[in-house]
Amino acid sequence: MALYEIPLINTNQQFNVRLGSIIYKLRLIYRLDTWFLDVSDSSGQLILAALPMVQGVNLLDQHQHLIKGGLFVLNNNADESQSFNDLGVKIQLFWRD
Repeated sequence: MALYEIPLINTNQQFNVRLGSIIYKLRLIYRLDTWFLDVSDSSGQLILAALPMVQGVNLLDQHQHLIKGGLFVLNNNADESQSFNDLGVKIQLFWRD
């Protein structure tokens, strides 16, 4: 199993990415001092909504029936806090197939 970093920039964003053999649309939005992730299929049909970007868990763990694999957050802030400017700098997202 390989681990791949999904490149992020430090702003709200939406982009297509291949996870395994399927293309998904990811949307990252900053709300209430936390980054959240929405996952849609390539046509925009929402699959998962408002997953909080927390470190130490597989964000897809309880959603394996919808998306196989794992999404993991690395937060380099000592207290694991999140700010708008941290995404892509101190907060990274990784995919494991």
